[in-house]
Amino acid sequence: GTEELALTGGLFTDMSLTNLSVPGTEEGDAAGLLLEHVVDAQVSGLTIANVTGGRGKPGGFGAGVLLRSTSACVVSALDVTNVVGGTATYQGSASPHVAAAGGVGAGIAVLDSMACELDGNTVVGATGGWGGTSGGASSGATGGVGAGVYLRATSACLLDANTISAVVGGEGGGGYQVSVGAAQQGFGIFLEPDAEANTIADTNTVEGDAIVYLYGVTGVTVEDYVLTAYANPTNLGKIVVLESAGVQILNNQVENFVAASACPVSTYCSFGTDGAIGAGIRIRGCSACSASGNTIAGITG
Repeated sequence: GTEELALTGGLFTDMSLTNLSVPGTEEGDAAGLLLEHVVDAQVSGLTIANVTGGRGKPGGFGAGVLLRSTSACVVSALDVTNVVGGTATYQGSASPHVAAAGGVGAGIAVLDSMACELDGNTVVGATGGWGGTSGGASSGATGGVGAGVYLRATSACLLDANTISAVVGGEGGGGYQVSVGAAQQGFGIFLEPDAEANTIADTNTVEGDAIVYLYGVTGVTVEDYVLTAYANPTNLGKIVVLESAGVQILNNQVENFVAASACPVSTYCSFGTDGAIGAGIRIRGCSACSASGNTIAGITG
């Protein structure tokens, strides 16, 4: 689509970017708009559709907007539809035989960045790529993550009033003499462990349910949410409270969450690697926090 490198400032607005993919069997990421080493840019009002990542080990990103090594960029009022992660390539018979995961399909992907703002964007249809087919006596690889927003090595960002739907994980790759790889899940927002220190408002939604994620807050009450859509708001659970204090979680109805399959964004995945823990309510590093009166059902690891 459009690529901008090493830029300070700049306004990108009112563009339509459609039908973008990495050619043929070439490897690499695909994005409607790529900003790399950019500071203080404004992106607004773009329409982006039909973006597919390239093949690779793992498959490439397919993203509406991809921010890489940026600071203080604002992305707002996007309309992103049908982004697909790249297919992981065949591993072949050379060791290691274990294949790579499918690529990430994300409406917005933010990598190695800080202080971004994602506000009022709409993502409909983000699908992970197919996992790789193994060589040797190995199972196929896990499908890629589908996410409205994907965050890696990113901090101090604000996500507000983003509307996300139809996010689907990729299918597992074929196995040689053994099982096919695991299908992956779709998530409203996927946060890698190095991207948890961000602010995500409950005005963000996936399939109409609020995304309830708190990091570094004090004295907040999380109460009376009804979170029952067959959708995963984040990869960490339906309600998530991390590194906080004095948070009360009261009288919420929480249902229907499926955790990520093993090695969601991986070049190779060792045999026996566990999938993620499924959590209706996840509380970690929280001082004087409590939960009571909540109803939880249909949680799958």
